[in-house]
Amino acid sequence: MCGITGIWHLDGSKVEEQKITRFNNSLSHRGPDGFGTSFHNNATLALGHRRLSILDLSEAGKQPMTYADGQLTITFNGEIFNFIQIRDELKKYGYAFRSDTDTEVILAAYHRWGKECLHRFNGMWAFAIWDEPKQELFLARDRFGIKPLYYHFLPNRLFAFASETLAFKNLADFSRTLNPDELDLSIADSTFLEGAGKTLFDGVESILPGHSAFLKPNDLLKVEQWWRIDDHIEISNHSLSESIEHIDALLRDSTKLRLISDVPVATALSGGLDSTTVFGYVNRLRSEESLIQRDSLAAYTVSFEGLESDELDYAKEAAEFYHQKLNVVKHHQADVAEQILASQKILDAYSPSPILAISEIYKAMKNDGRSVSMDGHGVDEMLFGYRSMVDRIFYNAIQNGDRDLAAKIGAVKAQMVHPKLREKFSLRIAEQVDSMNVGVWSRLKKFIKPSNNAKISKAYAGSTLIFNPSNHSEDLNIALLEFTRTTLPTVLRNFDRAGMMHGVEIRMPFMDYRLVKYIMGIGIESKLNEGFTKFVLRQSQIGKIPESLRTRTYKVGVGNPLSLWMNQENNNWVYDMCSANAKAKYEVKVKSRSLTDKECLDLWIDINKHSILI
Repeated sequence: MCGITGIWHLDGSKVEEQKITRFNNSLSHRGPDGFGTSFHNNATLALGHRRLSILDLSEAGKQPMTYADGQLTITFNGEIFNFIQIRDELKKYGYAFRSDTDTEVILAAYHRWGKECLHRFNGMWAFAIWDEPKQELFLARDRFGIKPLYYHFLPNRLFAFASETLAFKNLADFSRTLNPDELDLSIADSTFLEGAGKTLFDGVESILPGHSAFLKPNDLLKVEQWWRIDDHIEISNHSLSESIEHIDALLRDSTKLRLISDVPVATALSGGLDSTTVFGYVNRLRSEESLIQRDSLAAYTVSFEGLESDELDYAKEAAEFYHQKLNVVKHHQADVAEQILASQKILDAYSPSPILAISEIYKAMKNDGRSVSMDGHGVDEMLFGYRSMVDRIFYNAIQNGDRDLAAKIGAVKAQMVHPKLREKFSLRIAEQVDSMNVGVWSRLKKFIKPSNNAKISKAYAGSTLIFNPSNHSEDLNIALLEFTRTTLPTVLRNFDRAGMMHGVEIRMPFMDYRLVKYIMGIGIESKLNEGFTKFVLRQSQIGKIPESLRTRTYKVGVGNPLSLWMNQENNNWVYDMCSANAKAKYEVKVKSRSLTDKECLDLWIDINKHSILI
């Protein structure tokens, strides 16, 4: 896991070393363990790399790395988890290796198979390869966009790429300008930009997941989709027991692959189903196959003591089940302003709340000498873990007159609300199913939208989907939209920044492409059943994780007590960070600490606009 950069002067002028060095070093937080640059095509092209050492900690793993007598040079961010198997295959063709890195395996695989090598990789990656014989720059991103890759292209003049938009602040001869329309869209729908390959800044875009790009001198950038999820979803006729067995085997193998590391491993543990499941597989593999030493594994959680959103007790229960110590990260109001500023600077995008809470987990890991975290991302989007997804299925069932399905999904909906509200909510759902009427308000909600929603609708209509909705059922389209276009791309971006700002690589067993294409293809009854979301996963974990956590249905998630931070005594940071207009509007309320939740959100939007993003 690293930071990568590149600058190509397409006008034929040379790239000065100082220019690539400044651009590259702006990502030093992603790669605190090493720095490297290389020059190509008569020094008109420069590649940069900031290294986070995970595999082969020796100098043999330094990047940019050359191969085949200088024919190929790569700068690479990510991990190819099945690199050992690919390396063994390549050895049969006569390839020899001087390092134990996956980076060298990518180069050899590209030398052997060209761009088709991408289909052989199981992992997360963003890389650029300079092909000297072809005089071509080849860039590629993994299937689901776990690792980021942003670029700026000015035909016949400049092409530059980097792992974060933040780097473009430090690109000489480029004026990074905030696009107010994109910012407004992002505030109205914080999941819009990342899944569309857009950013807040004019002229800075990202290569979409499952896409690659090619660039030659005096030519246009050619972007193509190398992996399309439609072509790989396995519509399953498996019974529930067969699906459980298959998912268990895939998760075990996926976790096993992701435990390959030359540095200590940690887990981010919330006590929810997803993180507890990953924690369970890691611990069982540790015990059964001795993949990692006991003292090299640790669990971390964040606590907001006294708040209803605090999940510490659940995380403790998961840790105690496996006789593991739980490291608890607690926030201190005294330095919250500095922490928020640091995290938002790295995020370099709009978020409805700071990424501080999650970033502090990885900071604690790094302080303890751990550079790899095993996390549970990707499940909610595949197995209907969000209420909005379940709502869509429920309303569709009502509108289609499918009473049986509506009743089944309604039972799931009822279990997702706070236990105190569950009885009342269940009665209302039962009335809706009985009358087959979602109610006037529920029908209108689909049409009552923010003032700028017309812009959002137009933007969505004009943006690229990396799957074809006409190929799939309604429930599968809902999952694919969340997974490829809206929620998950934004989650991946936020966690990439949260981990890499402290030099921690986040690995996600649920994001193994073999598991994704299988889970996407199972029926809705395996995803929503018996009052549960993620039904098949819950069934697969019987006896493997604490039963109270396996059957827990009220989802909290790691958040931020934004209102608490803004209303506590030491809240001068709110006033200091907001604009003059916001100061005038909220001065009395900020100083008297009487801000409502809505006012806190308004101030946070203002802080994003005026104190961080510009």
